Amino acid sequence: MFGVFLIYPLRVEVGCIQFCFPILFIDSYVIWVHFLIGAPIYYLELALSQFSSRGPATVFLLARGWQGVGFAMIINSVLCMLYYNAIISWALFYFISSFRTNLLWKKCEYWWNDARCFVPGADSSSFRVNGTTYNCTEPQFLNRTKYLCEQINATDRGTATEQFFL
Repeated sequence: MFGVFLIYPLRVEVGCIQFCFPILFIDSYVIWVHFLIGAPIYYLELALSQFSSRGPATVFLLARGWQGVGFAMIINSVLCMLYYNAIISWALFYFISSFRTNLLWKKCEYWWNDARCFVPGADSSSFRVNGTTYNCTEPQFLNRTKYLCEQINATDRGTATEQFFL
């Protein structure tokens, strides 16, 4: 359940809507699904499994109408296992990658970066297009037929970190 928080950015760009709305949804999800539906069925399975010494697939043979619940619990466990293993593998990958000297998400030198990429704190008059860096402070920016040098709007630009993770 806490893996859901890993998919939302920790940094809130525009107000609280991007971060607070999913938390409100998750809170209502936890209340309805976990406490009103999940917990009673879980305790029912625990009580019946302890009483009959059976697993989730065979414990509900006592009542044929509930037999699908046992199989649904197994399928749900497998899906959660796959989902959380993917999240943990991402966390492990980025944890190991953070020990590199050249971080993949700190420079605009990779194939996934586009012309809007910039590094905060660096010279903002130069940018990259198809692996070539252009500098708009030189006089040739007036001749647009020979050189590609257009000013990129500051709102259209994205940091190397944003382009790596998005």
